[in-house]
Amino acid sequence: MGDLFRSTEPVIVFDHFTAGKVHIDGNAGWVEVQIDEVLFFVDGKAQARKGSERQQWPLSRRDQASWEVSPPAGVIYVPQALAVRLMSRQLAQLAQAGRDPARLRQTAELVRVLDSLPQDQSAFQKFTTPNKQN
Repeated sequence: MGDLFRSTEPVIVFDHFTAGKVHIDGNAGWVEVQIDEVLFFVDGKAQARKGSERQQWPLSRRDQASWEVSPPAGVIYVPQALAVRLMSRQLAQLAQAGRDPARLRQTAELVRVLDSLPQDQSAFQKFTTPNKQN
């Protein structure tokens, strides 16, 4: 997946994912997940989507020691950090590709979307706080 805007399925960008209640019945079951969503891509457009969503995802036994969680079909879930890397790479490619009107619109949309994402302040501070030496 390189271009989130061109995905044929909806893409949900999330910044936090939590597994909660688990129900097991034999070799199957479900887990309750909470996804803190920040962005949603559908039909080539990005929409801010701040909020939490709770869902039940199916569980199936993989072997005696492990289980597999299956997110719903028809939706792609992408962690925010990966989405930022993908869009940043795409922005860099557009910047080198030329200045025709279509590329300028794509560039403006990518900048708008990247700017709308909440920033992880702890990660930001790691790169901006100088080390103090005595």
